[in-house]
Amino acid sequence: MNEIQTTKEEVYRLLKKEPLTRNSDMYLYYRYCANQWVRDLDMYKVFSDPEFRKEKHISPFETVSRARRELQNQFIELNADEKIEQMRKAREEVFENYYGKGI
Repeated sequence: MNEIQTTKEEVYRLLKKEPLTRNSDMYLYYRYCANQWVRDLDMYKVFSDPEFRKEKHISPFETVSRARRELQNQFIELNADEKIEQMRKAREEVFENYYGKGI
């Protein structure tokens, strides 16, 4: 099984088991790293040392975030709280208005 699929399955388990992970990518990534046996003292290495991530088989933050977005699009029951969803939608509209649609 490839690394992305494995990450997606782990993210799915976290979203299902811990509802707070649905609202915050940072909290989701923290819980993801904790499940990979990364101690709090080593969390800085996750962001600053690619070799450490490779050694521990930890996906980058962006991969976990993308997996969360994809899973929340597939499974409505894994969506964030309504307030968070509204905030994300408003931010997306601002982004689209600033950068233009498809340009």
